[in-house]
Amino acid sequence: MGARFGGRGHGGHDHLFVAPLAAIDRHHHQPTGCDHEQPSPHTMDEWTTCASPCGGVLLPGLWPIFSRGANLSHALDGGDAMNKAYFCVLLAGLLPYVCAMVAKWGFQNFDNHNPRQWLAQQTGFRARANAAQANSFEAFAFFAAGVIIASLAQVDAARIDIYALVFVAARVGFIVCYVIDKASWRSLFWLLGLLCVVGLFAAALGL
Repeated sequence: MGARFGGRGHGGHDHLFVAPLAAIDRHHHQPTGCDHEQPSPHTMDEWTTCASPCGGVLLPGLWPIFSRGANLSHALDGGDAMNKAYFCVLLAGLLPYVCAMVAKWGFQNFDNHNPRQWLAQQTGFRARANAAQANSFEAFAFFAAGVIIASLAQVDAARIDIYALVFVAARVGFIVCYVIDKASWRSLFWLLGLLCVVGLFAAALGL
Protein backbone atom coordinates (compact mmCIF):
# COMPACT_ATOMS: atom_id res chain seq x y z
CA MET A 1 0.00 0.00 0.00
CA GLY A 2 1.14 3.54 -0.54
CA ALA A 3 0.20 7.12 0.13
CA ARG A 4 -0.59 9.24 -2.95
CA PHE A 5 0.34 12.88 -2.98
CA GLY A 6 0.14 15.55 -5.66
CA GLY A 7 2.81 18.13 -6.40
CA ARG A 8 3.99 20.68 -8.95
CA GLY A 9 6.86 19.48 -11.12
CA HIS A 10 9.21 21.10 -13.64
CA GLY A 11 7.51 23.23 -16.26
CA GLY A 12 4.45 23.72 -14.10
CA HIS A 13 3.15 20.21 -14.71
CA ASP A 14 1.30 18.34 -12.00
CA HIS A 15 2.76 15.08 -10.79
CA LEU A 16 1.37 12.37 -8.56
CA PHE A 17 3.78 10.65 -6.23
CA VAL A 18 3.20 7.33 -4.54
CA ALA A 19 5.18 6.80 -1.35
CA PRO A 20 4.90 3.29 0.12
CA LEU A 21 4.23 3.65 3.82
CA ALA A 22 6.04 0.37 4.39
CA ALA A 23 9.19 1.93 2.96
CA ILE A 24 9.44 4.41 5.83
CA ASP A 25 12.19 3.42 8.23
CA ARG A 26 10.72 2.94 11.69
CA HIS A 27 14.07 3.51 13.45
CA HIS A 28 14.19 7.28 13.17
CA HIS A 29 16.04 7.36 9.84
CA GLN A 30 14.92 9.27 6.79
CA PRO A 31 12.35 7.55 4.52
CA THR A 32 13.84 5.19 1.97
CA GLY A 33 13.56 5.89 -1.73
CA CYS A 34 14.71 9.51 -1.54
CA ASP A 35 17.55 10.39 -3.87
CA HIS A 36 18.67 13.42 -1.84
CA GLU A 37 19.31 14.14 1.79
CA GLN A 38 16.73 15.24 4.31
CA PRO A 39 17.86 18.03 6.65
CA SER A 40 17.63 15.69 9.67
CA PRO A 41 16.24 12.29 10.65
CA HIS A 42 12.55 12.21 11.46
CA THR A 43 10.10 9.95 13.17
CA MET A 44 6.90 8.48 11.82
CA ASP A 45 4.97 11.19 13.65
CA GLU A 46 6.80 13.91 11.74
CA TRP A 47 6.97 12.69 8.16
CA THR A 48 4.69 10.67 5.94
CA THR A 49 6.64 10.89 2.72
CA CYS A 50 9.87 12.40 1.45
CA ALA A 51 10.57 15.44 -0.69
CA SER A 52 10.61 14.76 -4.40
CA PRO A 53 13.09 16.25 -6.88
CA CYS A 54 10.11 16.79 -9.18
CA GLY A 55 8.71 19.39 -6.84
CA GLY A 56 6.91 17.31 -4.23
CA VAL A 57 6.78 18.81 -0.79
CA LEU A 58 7.58 17.31 2.58
CA LEU A 59 4.33 16.70 4.44
CA PRO A 60 4.83 16.94 8.20
CA GLY A 61 2.40 15.76 10.82
CA LEU A 62 0.18 13.58 8.63
CA TRP A 63 0.92 10.30 10.36
CA PRO A 64 -1.09 11.20 13.49
CA ILE A 65 -4.08 11.85 11.23
CA PHE A 66 -3.66 8.49 9.51
CA SER A 67 -3.23 6.75 12.85
CA ARG A 68 -6.47 8.30 14.09
CA GLY A 69 -8.17 6.97 10.98
CA ALA A 70 -6.67 3.56 11.69
CA ASN A 71 -8.36 3.67 15.09
CA LEU A 72 -11.81 3.85 13.44
CA SER A 73 -12.60 0.25 14.29
CA HIS A 74 -11.46 0.85 17.86
CA ALA A 75 -13.72 3.90 18.13
CA LEU A 76 -16.66 1.92 16.80
CA ASP A 77 -15.89 -1.00 19.08
CA GLY A 78 -15.76 1.07 22.23
CA GLY A 79 -15.35 -2.02 24.41
CA ASP A 80 -17.93 -3.27 26.87
CA ALA A 81 -18.94 0.28 27.75
CA MET A 82 -20.60 0.74 24.35
CA ASN A 83 -22.49 -2.55 24.29
CA LYS A 84 -25.59 -0.99 25.86
CA ALA A 85 -25.85 1.70 23.19
CA TYR A 86 -25.33 -0.78 20.36
CA PHE A 87 -27.90 -3.12 21.89
CA CYS A 88 -30.31 -0.18 21.96
CA VAL A 89 -29.73 0.35 18.25
CA LEU A 90 -30.70 -3.28 17.70
CA LEU A 91 -33.84 -2.90 19.81
CA ALA A 92 -34.81 0.30 18.01
CA GLY A 93 -34.41 -1.50 14.69
CA LEU A 94 -36.73 -4.30 15.83
CA LEU A 95 -39.49 -2.04 17.18
CA PRO A 96 -41.14 -1.47 13.77
CA TYR A 97 -41.56 -5.22 13.39
CA VAL A 98 -43.18 -5.42 16.81
CA CYS A 99 -45.65 -2.79 15.60
CA ALA A 100 -46.35 -4.85 12.49
CA MET A 101 -47.10 -7.92 14.61
CA VAL A 102 -49.48 -5.88 16.76
CA ALA A 103 -51.23 -4.57 13.65
CA LYS A 104 -51.69 -8.13 12.37
CA TRP A 105 -52.59 -9.59 15.77
CA GLY A 106 -54.97 -12.52 15.34
CA PHE A 107 -54.68 -12.28 11.55
CA GLN A 108 -58.40 -11.58 11.32
CA ASN A 109 -59.30 -11.81 7.61
CA PHE A 110 -55.62 -11.21 6.89
CA ASP A 111 -54.69 -11.26 3.19
CA ASN A 112 -51.11 -12.44 2.93
CA HIS A 113 -51.18 -11.89 -0.84
CA ASN A 114 -51.72 -8.15 -0.33
CA PRO A 115 -50.61 -7.41 3.26
CA ARG A 116 -50.07 -3.68 2.80
CA GLN A 117 -53.44 -3.20 1.14
CA TRP A 118 -55.02 -5.14 4.00
CA LEU A 119 -53.26 -2.96 6.58
CA ALA A 120 -54.31 0.22 4.78
CA GLN A 121 -57.95 -0.85 5.15
CA GLN A 122 -57.73 -1.47 8.89
CA THR A 123 -59.19 0.77 11.58
CA GLY A 124 -58.80 1.12 15.33
CA PHE A 125 -55.72 -0.26 17.06
CA ARG A 126 -54.55 -2.06 13.92
CA ALA A 127 -54.40 1.16 11.95
CA ARG A 128 -52.64 2.94 14.80
CA ALA A 129 -50.10 0.12 15.16
CA ASN A 130 -49.39 0.32 11.45
CA ALA A 131 -48.86 4.08 11.76
CA ALA A 132 -46.52 3.47 14.72
CA GLN A 133 -44.58 1.03 12.53
CA ALA A 134 -44.03 3.70 9.87
CA ASN A 135 -42.99 6.27 12.45
CA SER A 136 -40.56 3.83 14.07
CA PHE A 137 -38.83 3.20 10.76
CA GLU A 138 -38.51 6.96 10.28
CA ALA A 139 -36.99 7.47 13.73
CA PHE A 140 -34.54 4.58 13.54
CA ALA A 141 -32.10 5.99 10.95
CA PHE A 142 -31.72 9.29 12.80
CA PHE A 143 -31.07 7.51 16.09
CA ALA A 144 -28.60 4.97 14.68
CA ALA A 145 -26.65 7.75 12.97
CA GLY A 146 -26.53 9.67 16.25
CA VAL A 147 -25.06 6.71 18.14
CA ILE A 148 -22.45 6.02 15.46
CA ILE A 149 -21.40 9.66 15.10
CA ALA A 150 -21.20 10.14 18.87
CA SER A 151 -19.03 7.00 19.08
CA LEU A 152 -16.70 8.26 16.34
CA ALA A 153 -16.46 11.61 18.13
CA GLN A 154 -15.35 9.66 21.24
CA VAL A 155 -18.17 10.99 23.39
CA ASP A 156 -18.18 9.48 26.87
CA ALA A 157 -19.73 6.02 26.58
CA ALA A 158 -21.89 6.49 29.66
CA ARG A 159 -23.44 9.60 28.13
CA ILE A 160 -24.21 7.77 24.88
CA ASP A 161 -25.72 4.89 26.85
CA ILE A 162 -28.06 7.23 28.73
CA TYR A 163 -29.34 8.86 25.56
CA ALA A 164 -29.73 5.46 23.86
CA LEU A 165 -31.58 3.82 26.76
CA VAL A 166 -33.94 6.76 27.22
CA PHE A 167 -34.58 6.84 23.46
CA VAL A 168 -35.63 3.19 23.38
CA ALA A 169 -37.80 3.61 26.48
CA ALA A 170 -39.42 6.68 24.91
CA ARG A 171 -40.09 4.82 21.68
CA VAL A 172 -41.70 1.91 23.54
CA GLY A 173 -43.89 4.40 25.40
CA PHE A 174 -44.71 6.08 22.10
CA ILE A 175 -45.83 2.80 20.53
CA VAL A 176 -47.94 1.77 23.52
CA CYS A 177 -49.65 5.15 23.69
CA TYR A 178 -50.22 5.11 19.94
CA VAL A 179 -51.88 1.69 20.03
CA ILE A 180 -54.12 2.47 23.02
CA ASP A 181 -54.90 5.92 21.60
CA LYS A 182 -53.38 8.21 24.23
CA ALA A 183 -52.54 11.05 21.86
CA SER A 184 -51.07 13.56 24.32
CA TRP A 185 -48.77 11.04 25.99
CA ARG A 186 -47.79 9.69 22.60
CA SER A 187 -46.63 13.15 21.53
CA LEU A 188 -44.64 13.62 24.74
CA PHE A 189 -42.83 10.30 24.26
CA TRP A 190 -42.14 11.20 20.63
CA LEU A 191 -40.60 14.52 21.70
CA LEU A 192 -38.49 12.83 24.38
CA GLY A 193 -37.07 10.41 21.82
CA LEU A 194 -36.27 13.25 19.44
CA LEU A 195 -34.47 15.18 22.19
CA CYS A 196 -32.32 12.13 22.92
CA VAL A 197 -31.16 11.99 19.30
CA VAL A 198 -30.48 15.72 19.28
CA GLY A 199 -28.50 15.17 22.48
CA LEU A 200 -26.31 12.57 20.76
CA PHE A 201 -25.47 14.94 17.93
CA ALA A 202 -24.91 17.82 20.35
CA ALA A 203 -22.50 15.66 22.34
CA ALA A 204 -20.65 14.72 19.15
CA LEU A 205 -20.29 18.42 18.36
CA GLY A 206 -18.92 19.08 21.83
CA LEU A 207 -21.95 21.05 22.99
